[in-house]
Amino acid sequence: MRCTFVAFLLLCSLTANAQDQAATFPADTVALIDRELPHMDKAVAEKDRAWFGPALERAQAVLALWEKRQGPKAQRNIDQCRALAAARTSAK
Repeated sequence: MRCTFVAFLLLCSLTANAQDQAATFPADTVALIDRELPHMDKAVAEKDRAWFGPALERAQAVLALWEKRQGPKAQRNIDQCRALAAARTSAK
């Protein structure tokens, strides 16, 4: 779960960076990972599944902000992120 979450956010940030879209999205993504990763490690160690719902909401809030900044191009980029995440998940 941890690897999938981190991979998803990193892949999305790389996609945004490669397309020169949403200049702050990669930095916002890294900041989210820096904030969330210690808590995620603790939740995994303690088998605290309740932590993951709110964490997903926080990740979605970052994506929503990115979508708002990008305007009409956002959906295409979000679809690419979802496709990359799906490919990564199915490859396992």
